[in-house]
Amino acid sequence: MKTAMLSLFILLGAMNLRAQDPYLLFEQANQAYKENDFGKAAGLYEDILKTGLESGEVYYNLGNSYYRMHRPGPARLNYERAKKYLDDDEALRQNLELLILTLPDQIADPPRLFIAEWWDGLVYALGVRSWGWLSLLLFTILLGALTAFFYRKNRGRNLRTDFIRLVSILWILALIVWLQRLYLAETEHFAVIMDSSITVHAEPATNATELFVLHEGTRVLMERRSGDWELVRLKDGKTGWLPVKSIEKI
Repeated sequence: MKTAMLSLFILLGAMNLRAQDPYLLFEQANQAYKENDFGKAAGLYEDILKTGLESGEVYYNLGNSYYRMHRPGPARLNYERAKKYLDDDEALRQNLELLILTLPDQIADPPRLFIAEWWDGLVYALGVRSWGWLSLLLFTILLGALTAFFYRKNRGRNLRTDFIRLVSILWILALIVWLQRLYLAETEHFAVIMDSSITVHAEPATNATELFVLHEGTRVLMERRSGDWELVRLKDGKTGWLPVKSIEKI
């Protein structure tokens, strides 16, 4: 009897372990999504995250599931989280842009100088990892060019000098952009509105002056916390306080 019970416990444990296998869960979630069972798919993708395994593909697929369920808050949240892993993925970028177009809060960018617009366009033209790899590639090319400059004969020396200058400028530029992206990733913390709508107040209190209303799926910059309230900033510069429970950090 004890042997039979032990075998049963081992079997149940193995079944439970298999049920929690993230790769098996991923296959099951993908199949559920193909069958248009988006609720089941979302639940399985969430189960994968609960195992401690995080990936851009899981967050992306989870965002797609919530998008198909018409839940803009969780969809935006998971798309934004997927960007940390798939920052150069074109499908992710397009889906996120499409979702943003469907949101009630269409917040316009404030007017800016041309040079600022150009610089931001450059900074966000590639993801953090891509800028890092580009910096490394340019540095490697620069080292090779410097080696050729010092150890080869004088023929074509001026041409090599111009090439070294060009690569040096490009490397420094790529390095600056990469370091800026790293700095922003460490210092800027964003969140997504998860409530269908929430009133933003002038002070961290329910009886404070009401400033404006935000809706589910809007992304806000988290500035500082006071008790159960968070001071947030929109990309147009507007600020205000809202309950911490109404947002979820990306």
